[in-house]
Amino acid sequence: MNEFIKFSNLSKIYRKGSQETIALDNLNFTIAPQSFTVITGRSGSGKTTLLNTIGGLEAPTLGEITVNGQNPYRLDDRRQAEFRRQHIGHIFQFFNLLPELTAYENICVPSYLSRRSLDNAFLNQITEQLGLETILEKYPAELSGGQQQLVAAARALSTSPGIILADEPTGNLDKRSGEQLLDLLCFSCRLFGQTLILATHDLEIARLADRILTLGDGRILSDISGGSYDIP
Repeated sequence: MNEFIKFSNLSKIYRKGSQETIALDNLNFTIAPQSFTVITGRSGSGKTTLLNTIGGLEAPTLGEITVNGQNPYRLDDRRQAEFRRQHIGHIFQFFNLLPELTAYENICVPSYLSRRSLDNAFLNQITEQLGLETILEKYPAELSGGQQQLVAAARALSTSPGIILADEPTGNLDKRSGEQLLDLLCFSCRLFGQTLILATHDLEIARLADRILTLGDGRILSDISGGSYDIP
């Protein structure tokens, strides 16, 4: 299987005055296409930074990342934005919904930006699976935190991107809604051959993954297959 995402000697260092914080420390690994990878680790281990680097949001300080052989950080700003719209669906930890748009309009934003025709049948399938049918005309301020997270997930999936990045996507959801979201993510990845990379503290989710990477201080502490993960 060809490499899909590749990290080569990649580090991310935040500098404030004379202080340095190493968020990612000389990472070298690949993520295969059409796979489900879970990223675990304590708060501050580098999980969110790793997702943001894959998603074209945080340029590495050293080394590089390539997606299908292309380094998005060598593109100009316009082409970087286009790269993200074409390849990445990002479920952020803090929703990032546009307050002046309804839930439905927020879900459609990626299609509007990329000037794609809306696939209404597919959007209906997503919103029904997540139980969003009755809130589509509501604004974010009228929704609970869990409902906003589900809307953000529907938005990320709306254009069937090749890569889905999910940062603690079930953290604000009750058990039933969390299971609905995970079922949809796994179904979407199987149906469309997507690559799912999910950061979480919930080790139960590891049972669903092909691979689990555990981070600590920006380094990979363990790299094992999902089926062999021993959940305490």
